[in-house]
Amino acid sequence: MSEKSELHSGHRKRMLERFLAKGIDCFEEHEILEVLLFSIFTRCNTNEISHRLIGKFGSLMNVLSASKNDLMTVSGVGENAAGYICFLGEFFTKFRSNAADKRRPLNSPEKLAEYAKTLFTGSGEETAYVVLLDRSLCLVGSEKIAEGLPDVSHIAPKNILRAALGKKSENIVLVHNHPDGAASFSAADISATRHLINLLREIDIEMKDHIIISGENVCSMRSLGFFNEYWG
Repeated sequence: MSEKSELHSGHRKRMLERFLAKGIDCFEEHEILEVLLFSIFTRCNTNEISHRLIGKFGSLMNVLSASKNDLMTVSGVGENAAGYICFLGEFFTKFRSNAADKRRPLNSPEKLAEYAKTLFTGSGEETAYVVLLDRSLCLVGSEKIAEGLPDVSHIAPKNILRAALGKKSENIVLVHNHPDGAASFSAADISATRHLINLLREIDIEMKDHIIISGENVCSMRSLGFFNEYWG
């Protein structure tokens, strides 16, 4: 082993020992990212790369939410590394929204909105999720069903059906974001939602709401009365 490799190995060992002794709260964001990158950068200094990534995107959350192409604009980050970072971001989002909140009751627009915001932390492009609920309106899980589409009319209904049937969910809520726009529904959003409600009802799945998130702003289609024709 070269002297340089020994230095990296010793540094990595000390970082992990520090974590085991004091926990993650003693780490700065760039140090957390540095450790996360150990697995993909086995022979180079991940401290330098993590500093460049944080410098480019501003925060660890933004790094993990960045697209593969944007990540690859950072010196030292190739396609494999960018793909790995994207995977980490997807993993943490899924773990936070599904595992930690399993069977959480989401039986009001306010509770749904609070949960929905966690799905879009740091998201820079329009993305749609289906939130899966059981008969008692408790959370079963959530799945990303579309990304980078101009509006929900372009979402393939089969993606929603696959997610709902896969988790045996009796109720669903459609959630999408407007990263750079207003939290309001377009005519296409309303038309697509009505189509989905009728489609899902044919297989005994109820669509309980459609929510838009734009930053801290939330708009619930059900709260606006668009669902009154179905449930009064």
